[in-house]
Amino acid sequence: MTSRALRSLFPALAAIPFIGATGTAIAQAPPTPNTFRYGMSYDFEVTSATRVVNDAHDQGPISLTVYIWRPLHTESNKVIFFSHGSTGAGSIHPKEPLEPIPRPLVRYFVERGYTLVMPMRRGVGSSTGKFVAECQFQSGACSLADTRALAGPSLDDAVMDNSAVLDQVVLGRMIPRNAKVLFAGISRGGFLSLRMASVRPESAAGVLNFVGGWISMTDAWPAEENKARLELHQQWLREMAGGIKAPTLWIYASRDPFYSEVTTRSMFDTFIKSGGKGKYVFVSDHSLPTGHSVGQAPELWGREADEFVASLE
Repeated sequence: MTSRALRSLFPALAAIPFIGATGTAIAQAPPTPNTFRYGMSYDFEVTSATRVVNDAHDQGPISLTVYIWRPLHTESNKVIFFSHGSTGAGSIHPKEPLEPIPRPLVRYFVERGYTLVMPMRRGVGSSTGKFVAECQFQSGACSLADTRALAGPSLDDAVMDNSAVLDQVVLGRMIPRNAKVLFAGISRGGFLSLRMASVRPESAAGVLNFVGGWISMTDAWPAEENKARLELHQQWLREMAGGIKAPTLWIYASRDPFYSEVTTRSMFDTFIKSGGKGKYVFVSDHSLPTGHSVGQAPELWGREADEFVASLE
């Protein structure tokens, strides 16, 4: 999900029925998105991690900016390692300030005693290094095939970014080095969280995947392109499934312009059939501007997420 979309999706939300994997509608009271039960009950800080890069784009150390929200009302050492979304294939400039996590999500996790840690990946926002995750398709600088060709290398590069932050900022400092974190993220960040749990299984307590996918599959692309993109995701998920030991929760919604229900159920089925553990939740009835923003509406999935997180403790 792009930061432009994130910025535009903060209206007060009415109580909306939630349709879970069981098909049961659960009405939940609407939150006040920008207020906290305990007031401003968190500390916020910005720190950084260093990653040494030696490739065609960068030589030497780069700095990765890390945002941290720490709850003040608890001494819990629970950590959510949160991964942000994409720039929408060039719909925004990677150096524009990104809103890291939708405010309702910060509220949801902080009030449950979680410290949120979110790195800005290479070349994004104030992180240094060359942005290599996407080409500028929206401005005509590359083709759909070029974008797809970048997908695998950019996913690997994002794992290296996240691992540097996990090792330098979280493990051995915020929590013991042998402790585990809850990997979570939106859009590209949701898919990256699955990948992190597969390459760092010893550090994964679980995965919260909000509308996850690495490259979009949409009616705007030719059918052959969407087929190739789905097959690429399925290939990755087959590889990930064997490495992920932790449970996963996948949350999607109707009217998502990037990942349809048919597509995401296919991805989830591939993951499960390949040995992964998880639950798929689809929100079919909502009044959000787009289903891709469901991550910032905890009233639609909070009960399922609470049950999932409780099962990890």
